[in-house]
Amino acid sequence: MDKKPTYEELEKRVQELEKIGSEQKLVEEKLFEEIYFSQTLLQAAPVFFVAINAEGKTIMVNETMLHSLGYKQEEVVGKDYLTTFVPEKNREELSKIFDKLIQQKKPTLNENFIMTKDGKELLIEWHGRSIFNKKGEFSYFFGLGIDITERKQVEEKLRESEERYRSIFENAVEGLFQSTPEGRFISVNPSFARMLGYASPEELVSGTSDITKQYYVNNEDRQRYEQLLQTAGFVENFEYRVRCKDGSHIWVSDSTRAIYDRDGKTARYEGYVTDITERKRVDEALQESEDKYRIVVENATDAILVAQDGVTKFSNRRAEELTGYSAEELSNTPFIDFVHPNDKETVLDRYRRRLKGENPVNIYSFRIIHKSGLEKTVQINAVLFQWEDRPATLIFLRDITDRKKSENALRESETKNKALQEATFEALFFSVKGVCIEANNSASQLFGYKHDEFIGILGTDIIADEFKTIVKDKMLSGYDQPYEAIAQRKDGSKFWAEFHGKMFEYQGKIIRVTSVRDITDQMQAKQELKLLNLKFEHEATHDPLTGASNRRAILDRLSGELVRAKRGNLKLSIGLCDIDHFKHVNDKYGHQVGDDVLCNFVKTVQNTLRPYDLVGRYGGEEFLLVIPELPASSGLVEERIYERVRARIADHKMVTRSGEVGITISIGITSRSGDETADAMIAKADAALYRAKENGRNQLAFSD
Repeated sequence: MDKKPTYEELEKRVQELEKIGSEQKLVEEKLFEEIYFSQTLLQAAPVFFVAINAEGKTIMVNETMLHSLGYKQEEVVGKDYLTTFVPEKNREELSKIFDKLIQQKKPTLNENFIMTKDGKELLIEWHGRSIFNKKGEFSYFFGLGIDITERKQVEEKLRESEERYRSIFENAVEGLFQSTPEGRFISVNPSFARMLGYASPEELVSGTSDITKQYYVNNEDRQRYEQLLQTAGFVENFEYRVRCKDGSHIWVSDSTRAIYDRDGKTARYEGYVTDITERKRVDEALQESEDKYRIVVENATDAILVAQDGVTKFSNRRAEELTGYSAEELSNTPFIDFVHPNDKETVLDRYRRRLKGENPVNIYSFRIIHKSGLEKTVQINAVLFQWEDRPATLIFLRDITDRKKSENALRESETKNKALQEATFEALFFSVKGVCIEANNSASQLFGYKHDEFIGILGTDIIADEFKTIVKDKMLSGYDQPYEAIAQRKDGSKFWAEFHGKMFEYQGKIIRVTSVRDITDQMQAKQELKLLNLKFEHEATHDPLTGASNRRAILDRLSGELVRAKRGNLKLSIGLCDIDHFKHVNDKYGHQVGDDVLCNFVKTVQNTLRPYDLVGRYGGEEFLLVIPELPASSGLVEERIYERVRARIADHKMVTRSGEVGITISIGITSRSGDETADAMIAKADAALYRAKENGRNQLAFSD
């Protein structure tokens, strides 16, 4: 028989049981607090939370996810997750992912689309994990989700923008490059590498350590190039010779601009080059041929005329001397009028037979009547040729002794005309006092006019209205450098073109020869590059949500205003502004409404401040106000500015996608004192802001 416990033993046992009960109660209370804390944290978290059981049913969703998707708890709890939230096109794929999750215990990361109640799709980044019971059996799966829809859209736009820039860079016909002021290439495109005979841009960049010595044929060109960049910041159509990989030389036209860093120092050069070797060769050949042609025609001892449709179309100075008539009198006058009456029939007969394609005697003699009435015997050498794309007769009138000279002049003239027509691909115009007297076939192809339609038109007739005055001034002034303008075709269509004109003397007249080249693609590439750079510059200095200056930009502006204030002994004030209880706005309305509030806040502040005051997003719901150019004794003015901002925010309801939302702000204020730095001023303003919050918020507080 067991021994009965004593009273003392029973009392001790009771005390032990009471202690165990107290400890258990403490554990239960602690567990309840932890569960309550976890539930509160889960519901208040700015990320999505969802738990799904083995049957694919939703067993728990936090308020953030419900609010963002437009559901209530009773609409989703116990419902099939895939059917409720996942677009039909993605359900099969996500179902397979769920099957894998049941088998693994490691954390998972994936992205997939879910639907709001109204059918809008959101892209969510899920961080999930499967939960197993003590027996190792799958119990449920939970996921924490971040809405990355907007981020993905921004990333996609940035990627597309970068691809467009890269496509322009890689596929541009011109050679594009970036280089350092010290003389090394940073990057080049394939066209640039091919132009210089390199297999790839990388080979060119790595193989060129000194641009001046390895790239330029003449060091003086590099010196002039750098002087222009240092003086003007850019060069346009700078022509020089460069050295190719195989040691050969080519001519290029270079347009470059200098890119500066924040300190105003040259960071790099960016530009494009065009191979103009062929153009240089053609220009030189054309100039040489033109000079020879002019010398031969103007100094010929024989009279040279062109007869077309029975009248004189062209005559040289010797023809004037031979007939006694001026060029104007000879022009459009029937050639037969100068022939002696007794010889007219012979001359007309041979002229008609020649036009019919027969072969009459080309060289023969006849008499002409000088303007003075005197008779002269001349020997004619006549041949058919094309003048302005139509049949005509080229006539040489000369002494027998001058026969050889006339034949040589004819051959040189024919060679010159043939070379002129076949050598150039650019549109060429010949004009006198702005009136076109000749144009080549390329001009017809570029502008859509027939050759005859060019003759007699004004040079500005092929120029768009907005550029007519500019082009006219350049033509009249004899401007001989390349320039850009918008040209206009016969059908009214417009395009960017490069014009390059030169003045020549011909038959006592000043003739302007103008080449025209379509540069539409080149101008479009330059414009797209410019817009892309402007976009990048804006994004680098502005908050993407509110459009206000970002933290770095507003601090840079503050530093600049400090320098200006010190130099001019001006007063400068800053206010560090915080939206009171902004977290409550996000918790109550959601982050999208919170974003609307931030955007409306910035607009309201900007409309309240003076035009030259500055506002920037300092971080989260904190904004930095920079108030420059205050009077020396401006305490009252300073306070009125900030109070006007505070009162305007307090009285103004922020319009959001969920209706109007009211907010208040607290502002910590300080002014420049001596040689304070920007960091020191911000620290003082931050301390003042802390006091404003401690004193009840919705108020101003000035630094000590």
